[in-house]
Amino acid sequence: MKQLFTTMLLLAAIGAFAQSGSNLTRKNTVGGYGALHTGVTAIGGHASLMAGGYGGVLLDRKYMLGLGLNAMGNMIKKQHDGLDRNWHMWYTGLAFEYTHQTDKKFHWSAGALVGGGNLTERMPWNWGKDWEELHNWNEDRVVSNYGFYAIEPFVNLEMNLNKHMRLFASGKYRRVFGSGSDVLTDSKLSSPTFSIGIKAGKF
Repeated sequence: MKQLFTTMLLLAAIGAFAQSGSNLTRKNTVGGYGALHTGVTAIGGHASLMAGGYGGVLLDRKYMLGLGLNAMGNMIKKQHDGLDRNWHMWYTGLAFEYTHQTDKKFHWSAGALVGGGNLTERMPWNWGKDWEELHNWNEDRVVSNYGFYAIEPFVNLEMNLNKHMRLFASGKYRRVFGSGSDVLTDSKLSSPTFSIGIKAGKF
């Protein structure tokens, strides 16, 4: 079901980009925008905040090519070999987005973030240490880092506020590959995310 959902979103995004592609050859306009968003996802069975943003160059008022970044807004606690551990994840990559009927007050967009990131396993804070010890010990808290690849297709419902700003609600699915973690496996890192955000720029 997850693979089907991912495939459908990717096909929708690719199809939207392909639609009226010939228009790029005539009277192109160049703009750009940035988007900030925050939402809720699930990682290893734990609810987590996920915040981030993306942005780039906008061609023909429809096709955005740029970069994106997402990161957990909190750490989750999960044991590894019977020991308490804190876990945190971020990922970044190339972002593309197609916007349909951008001048309408309510419209939709679709796209994807394709790249990679890192899952960090840390020892929990030991509040029994004094502040100097905590400062020095913080650098030694990292137990392991797990790099991975990620692809995240998304669909947005958008509302224009004015010529340069718009609100959006987003549904996306994060698929992680190759993390190598036996605690938070690829399947446990892969999950839908639901978020709200704001865009600003020259549309």
